[in-house]
Amino acid sequence: MKVLICGLNGAGVETAKNLILAGPNTVALHDPTISRIQDLASNFYLTEQDVQQGVSRAEACVKRLSELNDYVSTTIIEGELSPEVLHQFDVVVVSDMKMSEMIRINRICRSHEPSIGFVAMDGFGLCASVFVDFGDEFAVFDRNGEQPQSSIIEGITQDYPATVHLHQDKRNPFELGDFVQFREIQGMSELNNRMAVKILSSGRYSISIDCDTKELPAYLRDGVVEQVKVPSKIQFRSLELCLERPVASDEDSLLVPDLAKFGRSEQLHFGIQAVYAYREKHGFLPPPRNSAAVEECLATANHLNEQAKKSSEETNEGVNWKSAPVDSIDRAIIENIVYYASCHISPIAAFLGGVVAQEVVKFTGKFTPLHQWLYFDAFECLLKTPPVDTEPLNSRYDHQIAIWGKNFQERLGKIRMFVVGAGALGCEYLKSFALMGCSTRESHLTVTDMDRIEVSNLNRQFLFRRHHVGTPKSRTAAEAAATMNPSLRVISSEARVGPETEEEFNDSFWEGLDFVVNALDNVQSRLYIDGRCVWYRKPLLESGTLGTKANSQVVIPCMTQSYGDSQDPPEDSIPLCTLRHFPNQIEHTIEWSRDLFQGLFCDGPQEASSFLNNVNGFLMRLCSEGTTATQRERLEKIHDLLATLKGGPTMAICVSKAVALFVNYFDHQIAQLLHTFPLDHLTSGGLPFWSGPKRPPQRLQFNPNDAMHLEFVAAAANLMAYNLGIQQERSKQRIREIAENVQIQAFRAKEIRIKVDEKDNTIEGAADDEIVKDKLQRELVQIAESLQKTGFAAQVAPVEFEKDDDTNFHIDFISACANLRARNYR
Repeated sequence: MKVLICGLNGAGVETAKNLILAGPNTVALHDPTISRIQDLASNFYLTEQDVQQGVSRAEACVKRLSELNDYVSTTIIEGELSPEVLHQFDVVVVSDMKMSEMIRINRICRSHEPSIGFVAMDGFGLCASVFVDFGDEFAVFDRNGEQPQSSIIEGITQDYPATVHLHQDKRNPFELGDFVQFREIQGMSELNNRMAVKILSSGRYSISIDCDTKELPAYLRDGVVEQVKVPSKIQFRSLELCLERPVASDEDSLLVPDLAKFGRSEQLHFGIQAVYAYREKHGFLPPPRNSAAVEECLATANHLNEQAKKSSEETNEGVNWKSAPVDSIDRAIIENIVYYASCHISPIAAFLGGVVAQEVVKFTGKFTPLHQWLYFDAFECLLKTPPVDTEPLNSRYDHQIAIWGKNFQERLGKIRMFVVGAGALGCEYLKSFALMGCSTRESHLTVTDMDRIEVSNLNRQFLFRRHHVGTPKSRTAAEAAATMNPSLRVISSEARVGPETEEEFNDSFWEGLDFVVNALDNVQSRLYIDGRCVWYRKPLLESGTLGTKANSQVVIPCMTQSYGDSQDPPEDSIPLCTLRHFPNQIEHTIEWSRDLFQGLFCDGPQEASSFLNNVNGFLMRLCSEGTTATQRERLEKIHDLLATLKGGPTMAICVSKAVALFVNYFDHQIAQLLHTFPLDHLTSGGLPFWSGPKRPPQRLQFNPNDAMHLEFVAAAANLMAYNLGIQQERSKQRIREIAENVQIQAFRAKEIRIKVDEKDNTIEGAADDEIVKDKLQRELVQIAESLQKTGFAAQVAPVEFEKDDDTNFHIDFISACANLRARNYR
């Protein structure tokens, strides 16, 4: 995708930043406007030096924006925005220009075949508008971006509409209007893999589908129903037409982003149009707190509203969009728009940049775009008593002073803040606090984060660059924020905020704060900080993100509910018996593989080291933890590792043991499960055991010529080599040659107990667990004595899981392991 962004005010640079992190092919910038000192309030890539040198906003920002992502071509477009220039792009984003120019660009975008996506945005003080036009017929292939849902079938009626009864292991995940397909049904097999059918109604554990099953064979067993993403088309209209008729025929009103402000979007529609009309006439936006501009814009808004009323009474054939008149124009809203229309502040710019960048991403067809207007305001942030000290100082804070006054700005400069977390949210907060002038006078901002920067952070934590990988997040983020405003007084810490650091974050620290901001990714730390804020009576901003979803909560002492007063619903957990024996979804195999990695290459070697350091103490402690079966399993892992070490480890031995792991987990354990529960096994109620969420598995016989088998063995062998401190082997051909000669033991069935669900009180294990455990203990004591003499004991090193290193075999192992497990269970 190639995107052109016209207008590098705060919202424009925020949009560019977010898009470049998302990774389109090209982001081109167009803005010949010379940088002004006031631009520094919202454009975080402009500096005072840029203002002094008279550099254009595009020229000043392009280099810094290009550093965000080496894979995105970031360029400048100079000169006139002619049709030839605009036709080079897939999406054009415009802001900070006259309405007539936006209409001209929109016409050019619509005239191209196919239509070029067009997004117009502007921030006017504490309000903003976004307009989206993706052409006459825009196809959306995934309306919400969520993973397709699925559920296990328990029964299907022979009826129209047919009712599908779902297994009650989880609530019905489907919605009315969804489309679904079926697979693996036995009996009513004609439904398998046929065209998607629509859900007509939805219950707690059932759905009714638009399908006639009266003549089909009766349902017998099994089956999975899966959601299908069905493309839909959206009709857009031009900016020129939507100014007069902004509401689609199938909608009742303009979008309501704040449910406490019904009718506000329509008022903003007329007020912001009036501001555009003022700019068209005078060549500039209304000056701050200009009463004459308010009167002129109020008259324009009233005139537009009267025209809308007349238009709503007309019935024009072929016009399927509606005007949006209001009973009367609210003078207070017009004043709030016009008074601050020329002011650009960081928080509104950040909001606009996030929304508009996401709208550009939606041009791919994923997610549902705005249709077509979004109006937003934060007028509740205005002071109840208008300030009188609003004269400009020719400083970066002039726009904030125009809204809240000099006294307010001075108070911001003296605020003492604590930001906990310097990840994606923390970076955004630090940027905005720096631009707003927080903690710049007689105080400081403290930011803490115990993490180091990883490669995977770079696509969303915009204060970091590739050369920062491995450095502390808090220190790097603090330094980056300070370059945006050299007056920012910021202190960084790498301490975790918790009971163990109460000497550092003590009473005097908390009592000295004015405000606390949580930017954390775990509930335990959030609850602790919330408790500190309640105890010391400090305001708290609590927030979090999850993909395209987010939440925020403002906690004010003695006025609002605290974060800890309410709890999120518990996350869906996967029962242990499902992970170990009965997976039915791909995420089950992934989590099982991650746990296996942890046990084999991290916990196992760690326990082996602990055992060697204190043999008797370790064995006494182990015998008091868990069941006999788990004790045996832990001892077997230690024995296997130390026996290899005793004999002098080689890569050939590691490959041999990796093959043995493959045979154990993907062949023999599956064979044992099928021995315990044969395919024709019935439950105590006489029903088939292998039904519903219990999928009958199949054994995998090791084949060194199967790429996935070899991937597993290569990754496991090299991880063992790391554990044992020997040189790794990266040649898969060499590993295949060794694996081909490994002798594989035949499967021998045991009589073991297996837990079939969470309500089952069966204690898993084999009859000989106690005997084998005692034998392992005796042998391990002898091995430990031998290793202490040879000095090999010091070689054992556990693996620290690292997902961002493509050369360490960690993700290779988990990927191969999860996919092999998925093959086992089809």
